[in-house]
Amino acid sequence: MNLQTGTIEITGLSAEILLAIDHRATAAGHTAEECLRTMIEQQYTELKFTPEETELLREKLQTARTHIDQGNFKAYPSVNAMMDDIEARIEQRAQQRKNGGSQ
Repeated sequence: MNLQTGTIEITGLSAEILLAIDHRATAAGHTAEECLRTMIEQQYTELKFTPEETELLREKLQTARTHIDQGNFKAYPSVNAMMDDIEARIEQRAQQRKNGGSQ
């Protein structure tokens, strides 16, 4: 680690991990270095919320908890299953709009 230039060299990562980092970065429109720098900065940057932001967050969490308590959610067996459902719903809405209906 070189604190004068703000650099860290990471060695020993598998090709699988490096590929996953590259895919994540590319999907976000960044380089792997930018992606990792952002992840590290987020991990070590203190979160600061205004009282208004804190209250809004509490309200949203309470709403989410109420929905979960009432069973208003769908559990998926995998991320792929969830993405398939999302894509199907997007296609369904596109068809509804194309046919002049909306929901």
